[in-house]
Amino acid sequence: MNVFMILRVAMRAIWRNKTRSALTMLGIIFGIAAVIVVLAIGKGASQNMVAQIAKMGDNVVMIFSEQRHAAAGVHGGAGEGQSLTASDGIAIRRELAHIVKAESPEVRTQMQIVFQDKNWNTTIYGCSTEFLTIRNWRVESGDFFTDQEERQCARVCVLGKTVAANIFPNEDPVGRNIRIGNMPFKVKGLLEAKGVGGMGQDQDDAVLAPYTTVRRVLQASKFPDNVRQLKLSLYSMDGLRRPQGGRRRVPPETPGAHRRRRDVRFRFLPGLPPRPQGPGEPELHAGLPPVQQAGHPAVRTGPDPSDQFQQ
Repeated sequence: MNVFMILRVAMRAIWRNKTRSALTMLGIIFGIAAVIVVLAIGKGASQNMVAQIAKMGDNVVMIFSEQRHAAAGVHGGAGEGQSLTASDGIAIRRELAHIVKAESPEVRTQMQIVFQDKNWNTTIYGCSTEFLTIRNWRVESGDFFTDQEERQCARVCVLGKTVAANIFPNEDPVGRNIRIGNMPFKVKGLLEAKGVGGMGQDQDDAVLAPYTTVRRVLQASKFPDNVRQLKLSLYSMDGLRRPQGGRRRVPPETPGAHRRRRDVRFRFLPGLPPRPQGPGEPELHAGLPPVQQAGHPAVRTGPDPSDQFQQ
C-alpha cells in the first residue's frame, strides 16, 4: 500500500466520523494550548519575582543591631537595640574591602511633609551617599546630597515619585523648600520611579536625607552615630552561605577608643539557600572571615533561637 492510498483511507475515515474527528482535534488543540499557557505563566511569574528582588538592589546584605532586652523579660524586635553605629559600617567596609562594594547606614522615621497648603505623611530614610548604589536607584532630576552635606548635617532631601506627585502635582520640586515636621528642608532632587516592592509597599513613597541630619535634626538624638541597620552591597554572592544566627564583634573605628561589645546580626535578601555547617567547621557569618585586631579578638557565639529578623 503506497502513501497515496494511506492518505486516501485516512481522509475517508475522518470524513465518515466527522464529530469524533472534530472532538479529537479540539482535545489536542486545547491540551497543547493549556501546556503553553501554564509554562508562560510560570516563566512570567519567575521573571516578575526576579525583577522585584532586583529592585531591592544587587547582592544586598542587611545588618541589624541586637534585640533589646528590657526589664521583666520584655524583648524588643531586631534592630531595636542601640549597639550598631555608623562607625561599625566604616569598619566593615575597611576590613572587607575586597567583597564590599558599597555601604550605607539606615535610619527611618515617619513624618509629615508640608508645602504651602499641601501635606503628605511618608517615611523619611536617613542614609549615606552610597544608598542609591546599593538599591540600584537613580536620580531623575536634580542631584543627590553630597558627602560634605552628610558630614555637615545639611537640611537637604531627595523626594520619591509618590511624594512629589502629592506635594508638587504640577510643579518641579527641585530647589523648592519644604517642611519636614517643623524643620525646613531644601529639595535637591527627584528619584526615578521604582514601583511596588517585594512586600507590596510603594517604594516611591519615601524621602531620602543624610542619616546624620535625620538623627540630629529630626530625631534630636543624643547618640547620632547609632543606626537601625546597615546595608551592604557585595561584588558577588559566590561562595557565601546564609548565616544561621549568632553574633560577631566589629572592632572600634579608633584604636584605643572605648571598646564596648558590638553585637550585630546579618541578614541576606532572599535567594541564597542555607548551607549546613560541617563538623568541626568554624561558624563564619555570611562566609566572611572573622575580624580580629591585636588585643581585640573576634567573638562568636552559637545560634540564638530567639533571633527573629524583621523587615
